[in-house]
Amino acid sequence: VVAVVSASLLPAFNVAAGLVAGRAEAALQRAPGGGGGDLGPVVPAFALATGLYLATHIAGPVREALCSALMRRVDARLTVDVMRAVARPRGLAHLEDPDLLDLMAQAQGTVTVATPGMGVYHAYQVLAARLQGVFSLVLLAGFSPLLAAGLGAVHAVALRWRRWHWSQVTTVVMDRTEGLRRSHYLRRLAVEPEAAKEARVFALSGWLRERYRHEFLAVMDGVWRRRRSGGLVALGVAVLLLVFEAGTIVLVGRAAVDGRIGLAAALVYAQVTVAASNLSLFSESHIWVSDGAAAHRRLRALERAVPPDAAVAE
Repeated sequence: VVAVVSASLLPAFNVAAGLVAGRAEAALQRAPGGGGGDLGPVVPAFALATGLYLATHIAGPVREALCSALMRRVDARLTVDVMRAVARPRGLAHLEDPDLLDLMAQAQGTVTVATPGMGVYHAYQVLAARLQGVFSLVLLAGFSPLLAAGLGAVHAVALRWRRWHWSQVTTVVMDRTEGLRRSHYLRRLAVEPEAAKEARVFALSGWLRERYRHEFLAVMDGVWRRRRSGGLVALGVAVLLLVFEAGTIVLVGRAAVDGRIGLAAALVYAQVTVAASNLSLFSESHIWVSDGAAAHRRLRALERAVPPDAAVAE
């Protein structure tokens, strides 16, 4: 409910801003001799736009408080679930299994630095952005349903490609968890106080630094290659979106010049065309959600992978 209300504020503000422009234009046209007209009808519309603008800023702190509380609860539950899973069998043999250690690192966000709680935190922003895009397309359909449907289809294609490309990058990271765990271990030895004495006594600082560099680059080289491989396609997707959005705004402008729509409608349709870009947006928040969901799936895989008591006893 909070996400729906928050998402509706921006489209509502766009409509209110268009209403202010339309009433101001009508008041000036009614003014005798082209002087200043009666702006009385503009005041209620301006007050509405001001209230919606303030509401968009008030919604931010409210969202932050709610999402932060939910993130802490989800991550606390994650910690309990991981502890319950690894403590279920008797003995310590399963804690020395590299595959099981990989799952533990993935579930706790050690690999991608994203926990399920962080995914939930950013899911609100993703949902609100998607709803803003949907509401904007609904408003644009008042100008041309066919144009709104076409723009929505282009955004869906762009989002699908962006999500697929990031999933490929994430797959490379997940497949190299053991190497990342090793590099993180070497980094801890080099910078944390537990091994500081031994590192200095045995002159291990240079060796640890070089080993960390080697292990980290061995993993990240594949990730960086995968990211670079989609550069041309990403440029093509951006150009496609630019053409469709610019074309839509041009059509709106021509309709306003021809007198088929007024200034208020033109302003609203131009703004919602830009706001509809939230449908194809794949920002850092979306990455946190995707990585948080992947961590949750790894937690379930960890619970299935931990052997039962009978298997350990044998």
